[in-house]
Amino acid sequence: MSFIKGLQALQSGQCSSALFRNSIEDLRTSGQVKSKTTFQKVHTNGVVCMDLDPVEGRYLVSVGHENHVGIYDTFVTQKNDDGSELIPKVSVIGNRQKQQRYLHESICTSVQWFPHDTGMFMTSSFDETIKIWDTNRLKAAETIRVKRKIYDMHMGSSPSKLLIAAGTDPNIRLVDMRTGAATHTLRGHTGPVLSIRWSPEKSHILASGSVDGKVMLWDVRKAGFAVMNFDADTWIKSRRKQGEKRTEHKSVAHKGAVNCVRFTADGRFLLTFGTDSRLRLWNAHTGEIMPVNYGPVCNHPGCYLPIQMTLYDGGYRSSIAFVPSDKRLVMYDLHTGEVIGSLALRASAKVKGCILNSINQDLYVTAMKSNHSISVFSPKSSFDEHTKKSQMSAREQSHVPVPSNLDGEDGESTQVERLLTNNWSDSSDDNDWL
Repeated sequence: MSFIKGLQALQSGQCSSALFRNSIEDLRTSGQVKSKTTFQKVHTNGVVCMDLDPVEGRYLVSVGHENHVGIYDTFVTQKNDDGSELIPKVSVIGNRQKQQRYLHESICTSVQWFPHDTGMFMTSSFDETIKIWDTNRLKAAETIRVKRKIYDMHMGSSPSKLLIAAGTDPNIRLVDMRTGAATHTLRGHTGPVLSIRWSPEKSHILASGSVDGKVMLWDVRKAGFAVMNFDADTWIKSRRKQGEKRTEHKSVAHKGAVNCVRFTADGRFLLTFGTDSRLRLWNAHTGEIMPVNYGPVCNHPGCYLPIQMTLYDGGYRSSIAFVPSDKRLVMYDLHTGEVIGSLALRASAKVKGCILNSINQDLYVTAMKSNHSISVFSPKSSFDEHTKKSQMSAREQSHVPVPSNLDGEDGESTQVERLLTNNWSDSSDDNDWL
């Protein structure tokens, strides 16, 4: 649905405001272009990891190779002399001498905002610690010692279970944030656990990917073993003769290390990325591999660090996976495997990860050891070339002159603004909202 057709359907009552909003979000998300907006440079040698707060979708935290922490307000921009915009830093942890003692002693591997407010965030490191940071005091409020190198870390969104899952070598440690103590150890992998994620659907379900090529699903209520071990050869096993079984220890999801696992927003599917240069989509309920062919996706065999890929949940027909692939970021239709687009950075460095801002559909991309710390990709204007063509075609068919106030220089109209204000308002009086 184009922007103009969406407005027409909204005016005529053929679609709801929620459907119109989702259609516009789909168009904006799939139409990313390099933005002139840049982040103020904080890190001297690239960004290792970053996260956007899930509460407001506003504050971005990043950690560099030097372990300095940068915090940005993505809603605030400054105009440069050349017409471009700059997102300034709100604060930096580590550029002052007295803050150095709070930093990690080794490379930081992951960072995450506290799921329920922006008052604190967490970082993990190869120095075998997890640090809980206070954003008001700009220092570590607590340091949790795991006694193993931590490759990835994730905290679930359930307010009743403040558990941090830490991927180590070769086990998973569950840490209670309230006490700072490790409560459980999940054993099953035979190599470092590079990626770990809690299910958004069930707070007790956890997914993990490891160097051993295995992707496992855990129920933390049943300590001691995995409830599911994903096998890429499931369809082959179903065609074998009766009595011939593949041994469990050989069941692997990828023929290489798995350095990224991501649930869809509804928790029904799990997308995994391995150094065998393959993306695979799984049914998280049954463990079956979905018949989706993404083709080869470059992922270097020696990359034994987590990679940040992002999923946009637009429903079954418009969900998008943003996947780092060498020096580009490739956009895939999640359920068909079709390549929607490919984004290239100005720098020649390899893409490390990305985050999609669900508020304005901006995409933030980082690269390994790049002079540009964070690159920004933004949606095309609502009145892009495709929309203008739709307008011209509609005018030619109707042969009706268009009022001047609907065809301004900037393509904006008072009527469009009024519709957007009325239908995207958060007022309780709007009965059509969602």
